[in-house]
Amino acid sequence: MRASKTFRFVSSNTFLLHLHCFKRLYLNLHDIFLMCFYGSRGRVTRLLHY
Repeated sequence: MRASKTFRFVSSNTFLLHLHCFKRLYLNLHDIFLMCFYGSRGRVTRLLHY
């Protein structure tokens, strides 16, 4: 019983970690797209966006 609880805890933590990494990767790709699309204006747009 205890082992399955521990496993569930670890798997949920791993899922959250992957979700966090995926989110960061998505934001990085979004920034790269903006920089390619707008050039130097992309950075200004990004600053205004955040």
